[in-house]
Amino acid sequence: MRWALDTEKNHLILYNKALEALKTGKVGSLSKLYWVCPKCGNTFDVKKPAKECPLCGTASSKYIKFDK
Repeated sequence: MRWALDTEKNHLILYNKALEALKTGKVGSLSKLYWVCPKCGNTFDVKKPAKECPLCGTASSKYIKFDK
């Protein structure tokens, strides 16, 4: 349950970034690359994630990559 709570806190940050981009008309400023940890769902909007998930310790090589 702890991972779910911490993951949702991180998702809130991403949702707030998206909402702000919509409000200011700067949708193009949002990341086009996301990494998702398959174990806990933690989501990262960086070009290259850390070597392992800070929540559950899963290796970043196992992350699911989403890009445009």
